[in-house]
Amino acid sequence: MDTAESFQNENEATDYPAASGTDRETSYLGIDLGTSVITICNNKGSTFSEYSLIARDNNPDSERDDEDRLYVGKAALERADLELNWPVKDLLYKGGNCGNLRALIEHCVQAAGITAEHEHRYAMISVPPCADASYRRAVVDAARPLFRGLMIANGPFCVAYGNKKINGSIIIDAGACKTDICRIHDCMPEDRDYLNVPVAGENIDQELVDLLAEKYEGSTVTKELARTWKETYGFVGDADEECRVELPIGDSTEDVMINEELRLACESIIPDIVSGILRIVSDAEPQFREALRNNIYLCGGSSKIRNISSFIENELREVGGGKVFLLDRPECAGAYGACMLAEKMPGEFWEKLSNLDNAKKSDVIL
Repeated sequence: MDTAESFQNENEATDYPAASGTDRETSYLGIDLGTSVITICNNKGSTFSEYSLIARDNNPDSERDDEDRLYVGKAALERADLELNWPVKDLLYKGGNCGNLRALIEHCVQAAGITAEHEHRYAMISVPPCADASYRRAVVDAARPLFRGLMIANGPFCVAYGNKKINGSIIIDAGACKTDICRIHDCMPEDRDYLNVPVAGENIDQELVDLLAEKYEGSTVTKELARTWKETYGFVGDADEECRVELPIGDSTEDVMINEELRLACESIIPDIVSGILRIVSDAEPQFREALRNNIYLCGGSSKIRNISSFIENELREVGGGKVFLLDRPECAGAYGACMLAEKMPGEFWEKLSNLDNAKKSDVIL
C-alpha cells in the first residue's frame, strides 16, 4: 500500500502560491473535472473555473469557423437556441462523447492563460473515487493529446493533500450530482474508505423548484434559475438576509421572498450527508474514530451554502459529536491539490508515463 506521506510537501493550501524555482517554460496543472464546474490550477499560482458545459452551433449557414461555433460555460448558457451538453456528467453517468470533453478541457486550458506548448504541459486530473476504469480511460483518451504527461488522481485525496490533511481526516466533497465522503488516514484511500451519497446541489435545485410550484400556482421556475438563486442566497439554519426574487408565474413575474423554501431545499441533503459521515466513522478502526470525527472537512460547490459546516456539526452533536470545517476556497481544493501532486512527481516518472499507451495510463491512479 502506498504511503500518502511520501507525497506531502510544505506549501500552504490557503494561499495557492506559485511554486518557487520552477522552470517557467513548464506548466504543471491540476484539473478538477466536476460535473457542474471545471477548475484548473497551475504552478504559477493562478486558478480558472468555468461551467462544465458546451454548446455547438451546427448551422451550416453560419459564417463562423468551427472554433467560433463552440460555446463553453456561461457563453453556452446564453445560447438558449442551442442544445446544451455537460461532457463530464455525460461521460460519468451515460458514457458520453470524448470529443466534447476534449473540447471543454482544451478551451478551458486556453482560457486559463496556459501558454506552455504541449511538450511542456503536465496535468494531474482529479476524478471522483467512484469513477470506474471506463470513465478513467475516457478521460485519458480525451485529455492525452493536450499534454506531455497526464495522470488521474483520487479527488478526495487531492483535496486532503493540498490542504495537508492526510493524517486522519474525512473529506466531504459536495458537488452538483453527488456527495463523496472519503476517509483519509496515512495511505491512499481504497474502495472501503469512501461513500458515494447520491444527494447534492442538483437535488437542492429540484427541491426548490418543487416547493415553489407547490406554494405558487403557475410557477415556471426552472432548475437553472433555482441554481442561480441557490448560488446567490443559499443557506441552512438562520438566514442573514432577505432572499427576494422575481418569480416567473405564467407570462409575468412576482416579487416574492423565498427564504423558507430555500432553507428547506438546502437542508434537504443534510440528513443523508450526516448518515454518510456516521457510516464512514463506524467502519474505521476503533482507535481512529475520534480523530476522524474531529477532522471533517467540507469542499465542493455545494459546500458554499451559508452555515453548512456549523449546521452539520450541530446535527452530529445529537449522535456523538464531531468537528466540521469549511476549507478555504472550497471550490478549488481538488484542483489545487492535484496541481501540487503534479509538480511533486519527479521528471523521470512523467517521462515513463508519457511512453505508456492510453489504456495503461488510465490504470495509473493515485
